[in-house]
Amino acid sequence: KDDCAVNINVSRVRGSIHLAHAYNLLLAAEALKSILPPRKPKPNINGAPSTLASIVKCMFDKIQILWKFPLRMKLYMRVADLSVNRHYSGKLTVRWDSILLSVPLDVQRDGETRVVWEELARLLKFAIDINPDARPVAIAAEGQSARLRIPFDYVLADLILDINVTLKSMKHLVRM
Repeated sequence: KDDCAVNINVSRVRGSIHLAHAYNLLLAAEALKSILPPRKPKPNINGAPSTLASIVKCMFDKIQILWKFPLRMKLYMRVADLSVNRHYSGKLTVRWDSILLSVPLDVQRDGETRVVWEELARLLKFAIDINPDARPVAIAAEGQSARLRIPFDYVLADLILDINVTLKSMKHLVRM
């Protein structure tokens, strides 16, 4: 049996994501698919199954993303110590130390309106195991703590609507 282990370590990821970015990525992927020649299946010389066992591990120290949704809402996400492991059996494990979600609020202080970011949710020390070979797909999640804190005067329904519109738009874009 042969083993192949791939380790990827990324110290910091920062960025913003908008629906237009996803559309541009899908267009680029479609352009690349049309340019590249079609893949030919590799013939198996002796008919024996492969004995190669591969393990992929990805580690991210810090991830900071500003989600800009299509209608009007924004969501800031900070992830600390994220690891994604794919075992040779196909099992996928995702772990993180903390995820913090914050939303902007307009606050009036001293006669001025300022934007202040308030915590919406926090997930501490979570592990999610996904076994895609099981039917139905088996997903097990375990975490130390989760907190949802809706800031005063914040309309959570608007954020949920914006996320829903984004997901449905992505679904339509993928099917095009």
